[in-house]
Amino acid sequence: MYIGRFIANDIPEDIKNEMVDFVHRELLTKNWMRAQSLLDSAAKDSDRPDHGPLGAYDGWPAGTMDALAQFDKAQDALDFYHAVEPVTYEGSWAQAHELWGENKENANARVRIAERGWHARDEMAGIGMSQVMVKCFFGFNPTVGGEILHTTSQKIDFSGTLFNVLYGGKYYNIICDHGNIKMEKL
Repeated sequence: MYIGRFIANDIPEDIKNEMVDFVHRELLTKNWMRAQSLLDSAAKDSDRPDHGPLGAYDGWPAGTMDALAQFDKAQDALDFYHAVEPVTYEGSWAQAHELWGENKENANARVRIAERGWHARDEMAGIGMSQVMVKCFFGFNPTVGGEILHTTSQKIDFSGTLFNVLYGGKYYNIICDHGNIKMEKL
């Protein structure tokens, strides 16, 4: 997650592809993710719903999506974004969501706000999802000084508009049309 977010341009494509394959093969499920691979030698001794093989801290999906987008896999990130949407049916994000039920060790695991172990049900890690939408899919990520750091040029199956975005003292609509981004001054 951090390599993808901060040094994606400094690692070879084959290593990026191996990392993405690992995420898809061992961490992502149909509607959530694992924080730890079930194949990790410590997995059998780990039962934390936020950092173990049967769940993930609610901030990990957004960080994973960001890394995927930085690895030029914005469509994979968007697909995962859509996949976790059912998790929002329980209400606000919590500290962690756990994988449970008869399929908890495969991709079809059921997902719920963690009921085992200590966790904070009022954790606000879900705010990272809005950052993923603005940065990775709308390509808008200005620095403190105002320079836009990132604009996506990846073709993704996504179209939408962010209305009335305040930037540089002026308001803009930011429009994404299948990965083509433009800012219209109001």
